[in-house]
Amino acid sequence: MTLRARIESVLGEKLARRFLGTAGVALSLRVAWAVANYVSIVLLARWMLPEAYGKFALVLGIMRPAALLAGLGAETGLIRFLGQYQGQGQMGLARGVMAYALRWVTLASVAVYAVLIAGFWAVALYSGLPAPWVYTVGLLLIPLYTIAGAQSAIARSFGHIVVALFPRDVLWRTALIPIGLLAVTYLEAGQQALVLVAGAVILLATLVAGQQLWLRIVLPRDIHTSPVERDDPEWRRVAWPIWIMAVGVGAITNLDIVVVGALTDEGTAGRYFAVQRTATLVTFMQASANMIVGPEIARLYHAGEYRSLQRILQLAAIMVFLPSMTAFVAFVFFGSWILGFFGPDFPAYHTELILLSLGMAISAAVGCVGLLLALSGHERFLSKVQLSTTFAALGIVIAGTWYAGTLGAAAGTMIGMSVRNLILWVYARRNLEVEASVLSLFKFARKKR
Repeated sequence: MTLRARIESVLGEKLARRFLGTAGVALSLRVAWAVANYVSIVLLARWMLPEAYGKFALVLGIMRPAALLAGLGAETGLIRFLGQYQGQGQMGLARGVMAYALRWVTLASVAVYAVLIAGFWAVALYSGLPAPWVYTVGLLLIPLYTIAGAQSAIARSFGHIVVALFPRDVLWRTALIPIGLLAVTYLEAGQQALVLVAGAVILLATLVAGQQLWLRIVLPRDIHTSPVERDDPEWRRVAWPIWIMAVGVGAITNLDIVVVGALTDEGTAGRYFAVQRTATLVTFMQASANMIVGPEIARLYHAGEYRSLQRILQLAAIMVFLPSMTAFVAFVFFGSWILGFFGPDFPAYHTELILLSLGMAISAAVGCVGLLLALSGHERFLSKVQLSTTFAALGIVIAGTWYAGTLGAAAGTMIGMSVRNLILWVYARRNLEVEASVLSLFKFARKKR
């Protein structure tokens, strides 16, 4: 049986045709992203001096949770509402929510950048540390990354996967390689990190502007011609808990790098960053599945098509489980060898890689459960769990790093991720008629109510 026939047997012909129209392109772009991202991390680690690479790693480590903080839950919120409004034919509200989200994430991201840079300069001035020019320039990525994320969510909601993923996730990541090569070839060690992040900022700004123009061309005509309608109270009500959820996810999966940098040194932070990014390959297929099925989950749930929704979740579980477990096992047995690609100092972090990979393997096993709850009206419970587990995990990471260095940071991150995902999975099984985890592959996964 061909792959298409297998997918049709799971989803049905109509849903499979809709799914296959975007899934292949999205998965191809996600693979390109993973390759570009990982190759750039490996090569830059080998080329740059530890301190310069550490600064670059800390810029990215700070940027991601800061962008989620400034994003106000817009990425998931846009997918939720645009899926709902398309299903209900309310294009005026769709146009309104896009304008609302883009305006507020722009303002919030600029504010977050300003506060962070003020803090960096205050610390430098009062402690006698060198001027933080690398962070001043590099963290300009925060507003650019945030706006690109909102634009990507809009494009995904309307099925334009190339517009959504190619500029930021593929082209920008790939371009970091030649920018880094030029920096280490022609510049002194003290200038390498600054020039690298400056090039990254300029390139991402160009790509964000191009993505915006691209969206104006490809979005449906009725989006541009429909009168703008607003539902600010409902948008805020839903966006608030989704925002807390997004910030919590970003904190658990990124702040450990910042904590390591604050409590050890920039060189150690750079090595830990490489280990953490290696571990995220375990959840590569989960992140890809979320990217692909998110708009379908929103559309099918709000249209009441629960049987089709279960088939989508089952297919996502198939996509996620086997590759994730394969990556986890590979890191357990061959992790030292894999880390050796970064340089001779990295294999010593094999235990950290196993701990981080274990937390991500548990996340992969529960499937798209967090996204399912966010898009199905359970965002308040999701935010409560995310907030509590994030604070608990951050406390463990800080204490663990203080007493055990990077090993403690990895253990705290693993515990936080695992507890959060298991709580969400148990709640979803009790409150939803569909199953998102690997158990959806088995007929005995749920009892009919």
